[in-house]
Amino acid sequence: MKIAVFDISNFLFIDFYINKKKIEENFSTKEKKFNFLFNNFFHNILFLSSFNNCENFVLAFDSECKFRKEIYPLYKAKRNEDKNKEDLELIYSVLNYIYSLNFLNKLKIDNCEADDIAYYFVEKNHKENEIVLFSNDKDWIQIINDFDNVKLFNSKRVLIEKEEKILLKKAIVGDKSDNIKGIKGIGEKRFENFISNQENLEKNKEIIEKNLEIIDIKKHKEKEKIKKIINEFSLLNKEEIKNIFHNNKEFLLYYIETFDLLQKFYNKI
Repeated sequence: MKIAVFDISNFLFIDFYINKKKIEENFSTKEKKFNFLFNNFFHNILFLSSFNNCENFVLAFDSECKFRKEIYPLYKAKRNEDKNKEDLELIYSVLNYIYSLNFLNKLKIDNCEADDIAYYFVEKNHKENEIVLFSNDKDWIQIINDFDNVKLFNSKRVLIEKEEKILLKKAIVGDKSDNIKGIKGIGEKRFENFISNQENLEKNKEIIEKNLEIIDIKKHKEKEKIKKIINEFSLLNKEEIKNIFHNNKEFLLYYIETFDLLQKFYNKI
């Protein structure tokens, strides 16, 4: 089977901010904005799944990752500080509603981010399935570095290549989006020269190792719990989706457009 795995929060946030001007100009109420964002989001993930000939898809959701904040209390501290409160409320209301839909294959695990879920989902399933990942988050590059039979695309359908030094680079340069501080004075341009000198790595061993504890998915403190949940997770097949889908009257009443999109994707419904 060919399975698409989506970084749901990442995609929805980007979808909103790409369309923010259009939403504000064309939709006056919260309900209309909600409906547009919901339908547009499904249009995008179904198009991307179909474009890559995927037979099914999984939505990976973020949860607050407490163990990373225990290592570094300011982890992701500045993520939403420049964002409008009403915008965030709209995005999270759509996210929560999508998660409530029981005819979708979705995974959300306490103390886990979407990349953690995707990593261990791929670890379990990549040998028997072809997996296509969709995320704009560079942490997902760790997955294609470690497993075969896996592709990673961003939201613009650009194929992302392996980057073998991604962990070391983020540990040394830092990661602005996650508010992870790197080694002072070392950016992308100076990275290669910096690591060519072993003495530099020895001198900064403490900060590099601390950052790797946060960045490296394989160092997740609860990875055995994640593996157990994923081992027990089974994809809804098309017939199961059909049965649940058609019984969801509330969804059908309000989201006919998305119903039609899903119906085309699961073409035997």
